[in-house]
Amino acid sequence: MLTAVTRSPGRELGRCQLTHLPRRPIDTDRALAQHRAYQAALRDAGARVIGLPADPALPDGVFVEDAAVVLDELAVITSPTPPSRRAERGAVGVALAPFRRIVRLPPDAFLEGGDVLRVGRTLYVGLSARTGEAGLRALDGIVRPLGYAVVPVRVTGCLHLKSAACAVDDATVLINRGWVEVGPFSGLRQADVPAAEPFGANVLRLPGAVLVSTAHPGTADLVRGLGHRVVTLDVSELHKAESGLTCMSLVFEGISRADRDDGFTLRAATNADGEAIRRVVWAVLGEFGFTPDPAGTDADLAVVEASYLRTGGAFEVLTGPAGEVVGTVGLFPLGDGRCELRKMYLAAACRGRGLGKRLLRHALDRACGLGFRRVELETVGVLRVAIELYESFGFRPFVPDHWSAGPGRADRAYALDLG
Repeated sequence: MLTAVTRSPGRELGRCQLTHLPRRPIDTDRALAQHRAYQAALRDAGARVIGLPADPALPDGVFVEDAAVVLDELAVITSPTPPSRRAERGAVGVALAPFRRIVRLPPDAFLEGGDVLRVGRTLYVGLSARTGEAGLRALDGIVRPLGYAVVPVRVTGCLHLKSAACAVDDATVLINRGWVEVGPFSGLRQADVPAAEPFGANVLRLPGAVLVSTAHPGTADLVRGLGHRVVTLDVSELHKAESGLTCMSLVFEGISRADRDDGFTLRAATNADGEAIRRVVWAVLGEFGFTPDPAGTDADLAVVEASYLRTGGAFEVLTGPAGEVVGTVGLFPLGDGRCELRKMYLAAACRGRGLGKRLLRHALDRACGLGFRRVELETVGVLRVAIELYESFGFRPFVPDHWSAGPGRADRAYALDLG
Protein backbone atom coordinates (compact mmCIF):
# COMPACT_ATOMS: atom_id res chain seq x y z
CA MET A 1 0.00 0.00 0.00
CA LEU A 2 0.99 3.64 -0.31
CA THR A 3 3.52 4.40 2.44
CA ALA A 4 4.92 7.67 3.75
CA VAL A 5 7.95 8.02 6.02
CA THR A 6 7.91 11.17 8.16
CA ARG A 7 9.74 12.53 11.21
CA SER A 8 8.19 14.81 13.81
CA PRO A 9 9.70 18.25 14.41
CA GLY A 10 10.83 19.14 17.92
CA ARG A 11 12.24 22.11 19.81
CA GLU A 12 15.42 21.73 17.78
CA LEU A 13 13.65 23.03 14.64
CA GLY A 14 14.57 26.59 15.60
CA ARG A 15 18.24 25.70 14.94
CA CYS A 16 17.60 24.45 11.39
CA GLN A 17 19.78 25.34 8.40
CA LEU A 18 18.62 28.44 6.48
CA THR A 19 19.95 29.54 3.10
CA HIS A 20 17.45 31.80 1.35
CA LEU A 21 15.30 33.03 4.26
CA PRO A 22 16.05 35.22 7.30
CA ARG A 23 15.80 33.46 10.64
CA ARG A 24 12.53 34.11 12.49
CA PRO A 25 11.21 32.65 15.74
CA ILE A 26 9.37 29.34 15.19
CA ASP A 27 6.47 28.33 17.41
CA THR A 28 7.48 24.68 17.68
CA ASP A 29 4.22 23.59 19.33
CA ARG A 30 2.32 25.02 16.39
CA ALA A 31 4.80 23.50 13.95
CA LEU A 32 4.17 20.08 15.51
CA ALA A 33 0.40 20.54 15.23
CA GLN A 34 0.78 21.52 11.57
CA HIS A 35 2.97 18.48 10.97
CA ARG A 36 0.33 16.23 12.50
CA ALA A 37 -2.25 17.74 10.13
CA TYR A 38 0.18 17.01 7.30
CA GLN A 39 0.40 13.37 8.40
CA ALA A 40 -3.41 13.23 8.57
CA ALA A 41 -3.60 14.47 4.97
CA LEU A 42 -1.26 11.67 3.92
CA ARG A 43 -3.50 9.14 5.66
CA ASP A 44 -6.56 10.65 4.00
CA ALA A 45 -4.86 9.97 0.66
CA GLY A 46 -4.58 6.30 1.57
CA ALA A 47 -1.02 6.24 2.92
CA ARG A 48 0.25 4.23 5.83
CA VAL A 49 2.34 6.78 7.74
CA ILE A 50 5.57 5.68 9.41
CA GLY A 51 6.37 8.40 11.91
CA LEU A 52 9.93 8.66 13.20
CA PRO A 53 10.37 10.53 16.50
CA ALA A 54 11.98 13.94 16.77
CA ASP A 55 15.70 13.90 17.56
CA PRO A 56 17.17 16.87 19.48
CA ALA A 57 20.48 16.31 17.68
CA LEU A 58 18.88 16.76 14.24
CA PRO A 59 17.38 20.25 13.82
CA ASP A 60 16.60 19.54 10.13
CA GLY A 61 15.42 15.99 10.76
CA VAL A 62 11.79 16.72 9.85
CA PHE A 63 12.90 17.14 6.22
CA VAL A 64 13.22 13.41 5.52
CA GLU A 65 12.99 13.87 1.75
CA ASP A 66 16.64 14.96 1.58
CA ALA A 67 17.96 11.72 3.09
CA ALA A 68 16.82 9.35 0.33
CA VAL A 69 15.53 8.92 -3.21
CA VAL A 70 12.97 6.10 -3.26
CA LEU A 71 12.27 4.39 -6.58
CA ASP A 72 10.21 1.32 -7.42
CA GLU A 73 13.28 -0.91 -7.43
CA LEU A 74 15.46 0.47 -4.63
CA ALA A 75 16.14 3.34 -2.23
CA VAL A 76 19.23 5.50 -2.65
CA ILE A 77 20.55 6.95 0.60
CA THR A 78 21.94 10.35 -0.29
CA SER A 79 25.01 12.33 0.69
CA PRO A 80 23.89 15.69 2.15
CA THR A 81 26.24 18.64 1.83
CA PRO A 82 25.98 20.05 5.40
CA PRO A 83 27.79 17.73 7.85
CA SER A 84 25.05 18.39 10.42
CA ARG A 85 22.50 16.61 8.19
CA ARG A 86 24.36 13.38 7.54
CA ALA A 87 23.22 11.71 10.76
CA GLU A 88 19.59 12.00 9.55
CA ARG A 89 20.15 9.13 7.13
CA GLY A 90 20.41 6.35 9.71
CA ALA A 91 16.82 6.20 10.92
CA VAL A 92 15.48 6.88 7.43
CA GLY A 93 17.45 3.95 6.02
CA VAL A 94 16.14 1.66 8.76
CA ALA A 95 12.56 2.72 7.98
CA LEU A 96 13.04 2.04 4.24
CA ALA A 97 14.90 -1.27 4.54
CA PRO A 98 11.78 -3.49 4.86
CA PHE A 99 10.50 -2.11 1.55
CA ARG A 100 13.51 -1.48 -0.66
CA ARG A 101 17.02 -2.66 -1.34
CA ILE A 102 19.29 0.08 0.05
CA VAL A 103 22.08 1.64 -2.04
CA ARG A 104 24.26 4.47 -0.72
CA LEU A 105 25.92 7.31 -2.56
CA PRO A 106 29.66 7.80 -1.97
CA PRO A 107 30.39 10.30 0.84
CA ASP A 108 31.79 12.92 -1.53
CA ALA A 109 29.01 12.58 -4.14
CA PHE A 110 26.85 15.33 -2.66
CA LEU A 111 23.14 15.08 -3.48
CA GLU A 112 19.94 15.71 -1.52
CA GLY A 113 16.52 14.26 -2.26
CA GLY A 114 14.90 17.68 -2.57
CA ASP A 115 16.88 18.09 -5.78
CA VAL A 116 15.42 14.95 -7.42
CA LEU A 117 12.08 15.26 -9.20
CA ARG A 118 10.70 12.04 -10.66
CA VAL A 119 8.28 12.21 -13.60
CA GLY A 120 7.58 8.73 -14.92
CA ARG A 121 10.95 7.12 -15.66
CA THR A 122 12.80 10.43 -15.79
CA LEU A 123 14.69 11.89 -12.83
CA TYR A 124 15.24 15.64 -13.09
CA VAL A 125 18.21 16.42 -10.83
CA GLY A 126 18.82 19.95 -9.63
CA LEU A 127 22.39 21.19 -9.66
CA SER A 128 22.20 23.46 -6.65
CA ALA A 129 24.12 24.56 -3.60
CA ARG A 130 23.29 21.14 -2.11
CA THR A 131 23.69 18.82 -5.13
CA GLY A 132 26.76 18.73 -7.39
CA GLU A 133 27.94 17.07 -10.57
CA ALA A 134 29.52 14.17 -8.65
CA GLY A 135 26.23 13.39 -6.93
CA LEU A 136 24.37 13.53 -10.22
CA ARG A 137 26.86 11.16 -11.88
CA ALA A 138 26.72 8.73 -8.95
CA LEU A 139 22.92 8.64 -9.02
CA ASP A 140 22.94 8.21 -12.80
CA GLY A 141 25.26 5.22 -12.45
CA ILE A 142 22.81 3.56 -10.07
CA VAL A 143 19.51 4.23 -11.83
CA ARG A 144 20.34 4.22 -15.55
CA PRO A 145 20.71 0.40 -15.65
CA LEU A 146 17.16 0.26 -14.24
CA GLY A 147 15.79 2.22 -17.18
CA TYR A 148 15.68 5.73 -15.69
CA ALA A 149 16.88 8.80 -17.55
CA VAL A 150 18.70 11.43 -15.49
CA VAL A 151 18.33 15.05 -16.64
CA PRO A 152 20.37 17.87 -14.99
CA VAL A 153 18.63 21.16 -14.18
CA ARG A 154 20.46 24.30 -13.05
CA VAL A 155 19.02 25.80 -9.85
CA THR A 156 19.86 29.43 -9.14
CA GLY A 157 17.35 31.12 -6.88
CA CYS A 158 16.33 28.59 -4.23
CA LEU A 159 17.59 25.79 -2.02
CA HIS A 160 16.44 22.73 -4.00
CA LEU A 161 14.94 21.96 -7.40
CA LYS A 162 11.58 21.09 -5.88
CA SER A 163 11.37 24.52 -4.29
CA ALA A 164 10.82 25.76 -7.85
CA ALA A 165 9.46 22.82 -9.86
CA CYS A 166 7.11 19.95 -9.00
CA ALA A 167 4.94 17.71 -11.15
CA VAL A 168 1.17 17.55 -10.67
CA ASP A 169 0.89 14.70 -13.19
CA ASP A 170 3.16 12.92 -15.65
CA ALA A 171 2.70 15.63 -18.27
CA THR A 172 2.66 18.87 -16.24
CA VAL A 173 5.14 20.64 -14.02
CA LEU A 174 4.50 23.71 -11.87
CA ILE A 175 7.47 26.00 -12.23
CA ASN A 176 9.04 29.24 -11.03
CA ARG A 177 11.15 29.94 -14.10
CA GLY A 178 13.03 32.70 -12.29
CA TRP A 179 14.72 30.12 -10.07
CA VAL A 180 15.51 27.22 -12.41
CA GLU A 181 16.37 26.72 -16.06
CA VAL A 182 13.31 25.63 -18.02
CA GLY A 183 14.92 23.97 -21.04
CA PRO A 184 15.17 20.52 -19.45
CA PHE A 185 11.36 20.53 -18.99
CA SER A 186 10.64 21.23 -22.67
CA GLY A 187 8.89 17.89 -23.04
CA LEU A 188 6.38 18.76 -20.32
CA ARG A 189 3.59 21.30 -20.06
CA GLN A 190 4.93 24.12 -17.88
CA ALA A 191 2.46 25.93 -15.62
CA ASP A 192 3.91 29.13 -14.16
CA VAL A 193 3.13 29.81 -10.51
CA PRO A 194 1.90 33.33 -9.68
CA ALA A 195 4.68 35.90 -9.31
CA ALA A 196 3.37 36.76 -5.85
CA GLU A 197 3.85 33.11 -4.78
CA PRO A 198 7.46 32.25 -5.69
CA PHE A 199 7.48 29.16 -3.44
CA GLY A 200 4.11 27.96 -4.78
CA ALA A 201 5.57 25.32 -7.09
CA ASN A 202 6.38 23.05 -4.16
CA VAL A 203 3.25 20.91 -4.05
CA LEU A 204 2.87 17.26 -3.10
CA ARG A 205 1.22 14.99 -5.64
CA LEU A 206 -0.74 12.14 -4.05
CA PRO A 207 -3.27 9.65 -5.44
CA GLY A 208 -6.42 11.62 -6.17
CA ALA A 209 -5.21 14.95 -4.76
CA VAL A 210 -2.46 17.56 -4.78
CA LEU A 211 -1.44 19.15 -1.46
CA VAL A 212 -0.92 22.92 -1.67
CA SER A 213 0.06 25.32 1.11
CA THR A 214 -2.60 27.79 2.26
CA ALA A 215 0.10 30.44 1.74
CA HIS A 216 -0.35 29.92 -2.02
CA PRO A 217 -4.03 30.41 -2.93
CA GLY A 218 -3.23 31.44 -6.50
CA THR A 219 -1.27 28.24 -7.00
CA ALA A 220 -4.18 26.25 -5.58
CA ASP A 221 -6.48 27.83 -8.18
CA LEU A 222 -3.92 27.07 -10.89
CA VAL A 223 -3.78 23.38 -9.92
CA ARG A 224 -7.58 23.15 -9.83
CA GLY A 225 -7.65 24.68 -13.30
CA LEU A 226 -5.36 21.89 -14.47
CA GLY A 227 -8.04 19.40 -13.45
CA HIS A 228 -6.75 18.22 -10.08
CA ARG A 229 -8.43 18.01 -6.68
CA VAL A 230 -6.60 20.30 -4.25
CA VAL A 231 -6.16 19.84 -0.51
CA THR A 232 -4.78 22.92 1.24
CA LEU A 233 -2.69 22.80 4.42
CA ASP A 234 -1.44 25.47 6.78
CA VAL A 235 2.30 24.86 7.24
CA SER A 236 3.21 28.47 7.99
CA GLU A 237 5.52 27.69 10.93
CA LEU A 238 7.32 25.04 8.91
CA HIS A 239 7.74 27.50 6.04
CA LYS A 240 9.91 29.57 8.39
CA ALA A 241 12.35 26.64 8.36
CA GLU A 242 12.53 26.85 4.54
CA SER A 243 10.16 23.89 4.26
CA GLY A 244 7.86 22.95 1.44
CA LEU A 245 5.28 20.18 1.29
CA THR A 246 7.47 17.59 -0.41
CA CYS A 247 10.29 18.02 2.13
CA MET A 248 8.52 16.35 5.02
CA SER A 249 7.82 12.89 3.61
CA LEU A 250 9.09 10.07 1.46
CA VAL A 251 6.03 8.68 -0.31
CA PHE A 252 6.17 5.37 -2.18
CA GLU A 253 4.32 2.13 -2.76
CA GLY A 254 5.23 0.11 0.30
CA ILE A 255 5.71 -3.31 -1.23
CA SER A 256 7.71 -5.55 1.08
CA ARG A 257 11.07 -6.85 -0.05
CA ALA A 258 9.76 -10.40 0.47
CA ASP A 259 7.19 -9.80 -2.26
CA ARG A 260 9.88 -8.20 -4.46
CA ASP A 261 12.23 -11.15 -4.31
CA ASP A 262 10.35 -12.99 -7.08
CA GLY A 263 10.90 -10.08 -9.46
CA PHE A 264 7.25 -8.97 -9.58
CA THR A 265 6.35 -5.51 -8.28
CA LEU A 266 3.07 -3.71 -7.62
CA ARG A 267 2.98 0.04 -8.19
CA ALA A 268 0.55 2.85 -8.92
CA ALA A 269 -0.33 3.20 -12.60
CA THR A 270 0.08 6.42 -14.58
CA ASN A 271 -1.27 7.50 -17.94
CA ALA A 272 2.03 6.41 -19.46
CA ASP A 273 1.07 2.81 -18.66
CA GLY A 274 -2.15 3.07 -20.68
CA GLU A 275 -1.07 1.09 -23.73
CA ALA A 276 0.51 -1.68 -21.63
CA ILE A 277 -2.60 -1.88 -19.42
CA ARG A 278 -4.89 -2.21 -22.42
CA ARG A 279 -2.61 -4.84 -23.94
CA VAL A 280 -2.99 -7.04 -20.83
CA VAL A 281 -6.73 -6.45 -20.49
CA TRP A 282 -7.49 -7.02 -24.17
CA ALA A 283 -5.46 -10.25 -24.17
CA VAL A 284 -7.31 -11.70 -21.17
CA LEU A 285 -10.69 -10.67 -22.57
CA GLY A 286 -9.87 -12.38 -25.86
CA GLU A 287 -8.67 -15.48 -24.02
CA PHE A 288 -12.14 -15.94 -22.54
CA GLY A 289 -14.06 -15.00 -25.66
CA PHE A 290 -14.91 -11.37 -24.86
CA THR A 291 -14.49 -8.35 -27.11
CA PRO A 292 -12.89 -5.16 -25.68
CA ASP A 293 -15.29 -2.23 -25.43
CA PRO A 294 -13.09 0.93 -25.43
CA ALA A 295 -16.10 3.22 -25.92
CA GLY A 296 -18.17 1.66 -23.14
CA THR A 297 -17.23 -0.80 -20.39
CA ASP A 298 -13.50 -0.24 -20.95
CA ALA A 299 -13.58 3.53 -21.50
CA ASP A 300 -12.07 4.00 -18.03
CA LEU A 301 -8.75 2.71 -19.39
CA ALA A 302 -8.33 5.61 -21.81
CA VAL A 303 -6.95 7.89 -19.07
CA VAL A 304 -6.50 5.93 -15.85
CA GLU A 305 -5.41 8.92 -13.74
CA ALA A 306 -8.61 10.82 -14.53
CA SER A 307 -10.85 7.74 -14.21
CA TYR A 308 -9.44 6.46 -10.95
CA LEU A 309 -6.83 8.56 -9.12
CA ARG A 310 -8.49 11.96 -9.50
CA THR A 311 -11.85 10.58 -8.39
CA GLY A 312 -10.42 9.26 -5.11
CA GLY A 313 -9.79 5.70 -6.26
CA ALA A 314 -6.68 3.79 -7.30
CA PHE A 315 -5.30 1.84 -10.23
CA GLU A 316 -2.31 -0.43 -9.80
CA VAL A 317 -0.16 -2.46 -12.17
CA LEU A 318 1.89 -5.57 -11.50
CA THR A 319 5.20 -5.53 -13.34
CA GLY A 320 7.46 -8.44 -14.16
CA PRO A 321 11.22 -8.83 -13.76
CA ALA A 322 11.89 -6.74 -16.89
CA GLY A 323 9.49 -3.98 -15.81
CA GLU A 324 6.74 -5.12 -18.18
CA VAL A 325 3.08 -4.79 -17.09
CA VAL A 326 1.63 -8.26 -16.48
CA GLY A 327 -1.33 -7.51 -14.19
CA THR A 328 -3.84 -4.78 -13.41
CA VAL A 329 -6.39 -3.88 -10.76
CA GLY A 330 -8.48 -0.77 -10.11
CA LEU A 331 -10.68 0.66 -7.36
CA PHE A 332 -13.44 2.88 -8.71
CA PRO A 333 -15.35 5.03 -6.15
CA LEU A 334 -19.12 4.48 -6.07
CA GLY A 335 -20.06 6.81 -3.19
CA ASP A 336 -21.34 6.05 0.32
CA GLY A 337 -18.01 4.49 1.31
CA ARG A 338 -18.20 1.92 -1.50
CA CYS A 339 -15.83 1.18 -4.34
CA GLU A 340 -15.89 -1.24 -7.24
CA LEU A 341 -13.01 -3.63 -7.86
CA ARG A 342 -12.40 -3.30 -11.60
CA LYS A 343 -10.05 -4.58 -14.28
CA MET A 344 -8.34 -7.22 -12.17
CA TYR A 345 -6.51 -9.15 -14.87
CA LEU A 346 -3.34 -11.22 -14.93
CA ALA A 347 -1.44 -12.31 -18.05
CA ALA A 348 -1.81 -16.04 -18.71
CA ALA A 349 1.94 -16.69 -18.51
CA CYS A 350 2.04 -15.34 -14.94
CA ARG A 351 -0.73 -17.43 -13.41
CA GLY A 352 -0.18 -20.22 -10.91
CA ARG A 353 2.37 -18.26 -8.83
CA GLY A 354 0.07 -16.66 -6.27
CA LEU A 355 0.16 -13.34 -8.10
CA GLY A 356 -3.62 -13.09 -8.41
CA LYS A 357 -3.89 -13.45 -4.65
CA ARG A 358 -1.24 -10.76 -4.24
CA LEU A 359 -3.16 -8.42 -6.56
CA LEU A 360 -6.39 -8.90 -4.62
CA ARG A 361 -4.76 -8.59 -1.20
CA HIS A 362 -3.02 -5.40 -2.28
CA ALA A 363 -6.26 -3.98 -3.70
CA LEU A 364 -8.10 -4.61 -0.43
CA ASP A 365 -5.27 -3.00 1.55
CA ARG A 366 -5.53 0.05 -0.73
CA ALA A 367 -9.31 0.14 -0.30
CA CYS A 368 -8.90 0.20 3.48
CA GLY A 369 -6.22 2.87 3.24
CA LEU A 370 -8.49 5.04 1.06
CA GLY A 371 -11.28 4.80 3.61
CA PHE A 372 -13.68 2.56 1.71
CA ARG A 373 -15.96 0.40 3.85
CA ARG A 374 -17.26 -1.94 1.15
CA VAL A 375 -15.79 -3.39 -2.05
CA GLU A 376 -18.10 -4.59 -4.80
CA LEU A 377 -17.31 -6.34 -8.07
CA GLU A 378 -19.00 -7.71 -11.16
CA THR A 379 -17.82 -10.86 -12.90
CA VAL A 380 -18.99 -13.65 -15.18
CA GLY A 381 -19.38 -17.36 -14.47
CA VAL A 382 -16.73 -18.51 -16.95
CA LEU A 383 -14.06 -16.93 -14.70
CA ARG A 384 -14.31 -19.78 -12.20
CA VAL A 385 -10.79 -19.50 -10.77
CA ALA A 386 -11.24 -15.78 -10.12
CA ILE A 387 -14.59 -16.37 -8.42
CA GLU A 388 -13.02 -18.98 -6.14
CA LEU A 389 -10.34 -16.44 -5.23
CA TYR A 390 -12.92 -13.76 -4.41
CA GLU A 391 -14.89 -16.18 -2.26
CA SER A 392 -11.73 -17.27 -0.40
CA PHE A 393 -11.26 -13.62 0.65
CA GLY A 394 -14.83 -13.44 1.97
CA PHE A 395 -16.71 -11.93 -0.98
CA ARG A 396 -20.36 -12.95 -1.05
CA PRO A 397 -22.97 -12.70 -3.85
CA PHE A 398 -25.38 -9.76 -3.90
CA VAL A 399 -27.83 -8.20 -6.33
CA PRO A 400 -26.70 -4.73 -7.51
CA ASP A 401 -29.12 -1.89 -8.20
CA HIS A 402 -27.61 -1.60 -11.68
CA TRP A 403 -24.73 -3.16 -13.65
CA SER A 404 -21.71 -1.11 -14.67
CA ALA A 405 -20.37 -3.71 -17.12
CA GLY A 406 -21.77 -3.92 -20.61
CA PRO A 407 -24.00 -6.74 -21.90
CA GLY A 408 -22.34 -10.15 -21.68
CA ARG A 409 -19.46 -8.97 -19.53
CA ALA A 410 -21.08 -9.70 -16.15
CA ASP A 411 -23.75 -12.05 -14.86
CA ARG A 412 -23.06 -12.02 -11.13
CA ALA A 413 -21.90 -9.59 -8.44
CA TYR A 414 -20.02 -9.98 -5.19
CA ALA A 415 -19.32 -7.71 -2.22
CA LEU A 416 -17.03 -7.61 0.79
CA ASP A 417 -17.64 -5.40 3.83
CA LEU A 418 -14.32 -4.16 5.18
CA GLY A 419 -15.66 -3.29 8.62
